[in-house]
Amino acid sequence: GTGRLVLLSKNAAATDFNVTGSLGGNLKGIIEFNTVAVNGQLKANAGANAAVIGTNNGAGRAAGFVVSVDNGKVATIDGQVYAKDMVIQSANAVGQVNFRHIVDVGTDGTTAFKTAASKVAITQNSNFGTTDFGNLAAQIIVPNTMTLNGNFTGDASNPGNTAGVITFDAN
Repeated sequence: GTGRLVLLSKNAAATDFNVTGSLGGNLKGIIEFNTVAVNGQLKANAGANAAVIGTNNGAGRAAGFVVSVDNGKVATIDGQVYAKDMVIQSANAVGQVNFRHIVDVGTDGTTAFKTAASKVAITQNSNFGTTDFGNLAAQIIVPNTMTLNGNFTGDASNPGNTAGVITFDAN
C-alpha cells in the first residue's frame, strides 16, 4: 500500500526487527526505523545479502525510508536498502546509522539529513542519489575500497552553506 510503517525501538533493551521478505516496493510505502529510545537493528531473515527495504533500485524501491536516531543511539540495518527517498534524522549530534549492505536510492532518488548532525557508516558500494546535508555537520563514513555515489550538497536551500562531511577511510 501507500501507508507508513513505523518500527519503534523502545523500553530498556535493544530491539531487533527480523523481516521475512522485504518491506515496501513498487514505489509504495514509507518505512520508518526509529531508535530514539534504545539501539535497534533491522535485518533480513535471509541474511545481510537479502533486501530488507524494497527489492531493487528501480520500480522495486520503497517510496521512502526514514531512519530516526537520538541520544547516542545506534540504528543498524542488516540487509539491502532500496528506497526512492531516504531521510536520516537525529535530535542531537550523536545518533549513528550503520548500513551493513548496499544502499541504493536509484537514478532519481534522494537522501536528506534532517534535524541535527548524525553519523552514517556504509560497508558496501552505495548510491545516495541527490543528497542534501541540510546545513548540518552530518558525516558519511566510506570504508576503504568502497564507492559512494551521489550528488552532494551542503544545503540545497542555501548554496552558500557547505556543511556535511564525507570521510573516506583508507589503509
